[in-house]
Amino acid sequence: AQAIRRVLGPPLPAARAPARQARPALVRPHVAMPSPMEDRMGQMVEGKGEGKGEGKGFKGDFKGGKGFKGDGKGFKGGFKGDGKGFKGDGKGFKGESKGFKGEGKGKGEDGAMVAFDKGKGKGKFKGGGQMQVQERIVYQRQSRNAGIHTIEIYSPQFWFEQTEMEEFDARPDRYGPSVIGKYTKGIGQIQARFCTDDEDPVSFVMTVCHRLLERMEEKGFNETGRYQPDGIPLGIYHSIGRIDVGTESIIDRSKSMKSYLMDIFERYGDGEANIEGVDQYNACYGGQACGLAVVSWVESDRWDGRYGIAIATDISEAHPFFIAFVGAATTAALMFPDAPMAHHSQRASAILHRLDFCKPVGWHDMAPVTDGKYSVECYLDALDSCYATLRKKVNDRELFQITDYNAFHTGGGYHIVKKAFERLLRNERPECRGAERDALTEARLHPSCHILKRVGPCHTVSSFLNTASVAMSKMEQALGKVLMVFTYGSGCASSMYQLRFDDIPYFDPLEIWYLKRFYRDSIKIQPEQAVLHQPYVETWMKFEYKPYGRQKYGFDPETLEDDVYYLGEIDKFGRRFYHRGGLKTLPIDNKYKLPVDVAEGRPNRKHWGPMHEKPPEKEKTAEDVRRQIEYDMTFDHAAEEQAYMEIADLTDTYRRGQKGKIFKPLPD
Repeated sequence: AQAIRRVLGPPLPAARAPARQARPALVRPHVAMPSPMEDRMGQMVEGKGEGKGEGKGFKGDFKGGKGFKGDGKGFKGGFKGDGKGFKGDGKGFKGESKGFKGEGKGKGEDGAMVAFDKGKGKGKFKGGGQMQVQERIVYQRQSRNAGIHTIEIYSPQFWFEQTEMEEFDARPDRYGPSVIGKYTKGIGQIQARFCTDDEDPVSFVMTVCHRLLERMEEKGFNETGRYQPDGIPLGIYHSIGRIDVGTESIIDRSKSMKSYLMDIFERYGDGEANIEGVDQYNACYGGQACGLAVVSWVESDRWDGRYGIAIATDISEAHPFFIAFVGAATTAALMFPDAPMAHHSQRASAILHRLDFCKPVGWHDMAPVTDGKYSVECYLDALDSCYATLRKKVNDRELFQITDYNAFHTGGGYHIVKKAFERLLRNERPECRGAERDALTEARLHPSCHILKRVGPCHTVSSFLNTASVAMSKMEQALGKVLMVFTYGSGCASSMYQLRFDDIPYFDPLEIWYLKRFYRDSIKIQPEQAVLHQPYVETWMKFEYKPYGRQKYGFDPETLEDDVYYLGEIDKFGRRFYHRGGLKTLPIDNKYKLPVDVAEGRPNRKHWGPMHEKPPEKEKTAEDVRRQIEYDMTFDHAAEEQAYMEIADLTDTYRRGQKGKIFKPLPD
């Protein structure tokens, strides 16, 4: 019976009009590639082969590598017969032309069953019509090697150098000279990023998702056409089937951040609303919970051929006396089959009830109630538990033998990551010391730490940030290698899983990304200007509020970024409203306005102040002209070029015809 069903396939669906791209159906069939067995059975149905018969039905090519090889009993373990193969009673298969009428005999030879080999048979097809062979449409998507195709990263503009912050905090009215070296050599940070009160975790989510969609469209890596009946990719705003948002920085106990994000799809995607997923909330682990949920959806029977996105967003707020420990970022991981970074082999989790860190409802401050030392102990205990479980799942093989890189959750800076790696190393190789330990740290851990040292702690975002760091810093050097990721959230929840580099992901190399994105419109501030972050801290539990931080501390609206969403207002009910480009840009085009904007009385750009006018460019003075002439006469371009060493040729990740070179300064 199973073989018969494989011949005929499932019933064909009723004819229906093709789905509009604007409102794609939940189930999108595609033509599955037949297995070798299906292919040969199909040839028999079509009448290809040798044999005797009066029609084009079953012509019995059970011969020369295409028969049934058995032990004299037909299918071994399947059809049991007496060596007479398929035997019919004249009723057999009935079809449109009076069916298959089976009068066949067959012989089998001893041996294990190997698909259709060395058998003989003949049959007759009696009937006046011709068999209709139709293309088989299979309602099943073959999702294999699901994982990450790219990770979009957003971090706010404002940053400072930790060396300068050490000097600032070393003043007598702050911490004194003992702080020198604490933030750099001690914690291991280089810089830190933060926002002011015109951004929040929701604006981060909207910014990173919109940027990702635009990058997919610009670079052309929308592969949904592979799973569409007509082979045509879906429109970019209709190509996403699931989005989960993870955070510990919630702004509402009921309305999800994901629902704010859907405003983008409704406006620019012709009312697109068929996107699964909401928020997952847990200290430092919510983002990773989203990642595992989305990749499981892509691997499931309910996957509908579209991309999944796991977004992690958080702001590690800090009061003025602790501003060195600030950090902020968000990431959007794009999930799909045949991923360059595929989820690989086994994973393990440890979820425990601990009271090391919490943010109780009604707590007077945005900052958590925490026991720092105990929280680190819980982190390392969870690491030990995940390690032990994963070792069992991989038959007690050494994890350092089957993986090549390590990425860890960033609790408070690089020093936590290093402590976690050393703990794992002691579990794996207790005898490892000195130079060998340093070499392993450099090779396995440091590729994941480039970005975190420049951003600072950012809660749920850190494991994705560190994964992206490995991909961007190693590129083609990571091909065929495996990254082991450990992620942790206080309270506590943790997981350890593996990613395999099957291809170069859709990333720019790290140095290029620094220039194109990370530092593109960034604003370096002096430590005393870091009070700019305080207005954000004070937005906790605020109503009827409009951001004022930039204006108060002298930052012109011209410094705002055009493709970033900014908070425009919190109304008297606590509802938040956002605008892309903030006060710098014009109101949204009328064609993107929605009836619900009026129905709900949503304030818009016009309610938040006059239109910003770009200041005219200053005319060059005679002094400016003189300085330029002096520079041109004294600067030696040839000598400057000799001060740099060429280290690599560069091929653009998206435009293979575009070449470049990477240089670095020669050592002094």
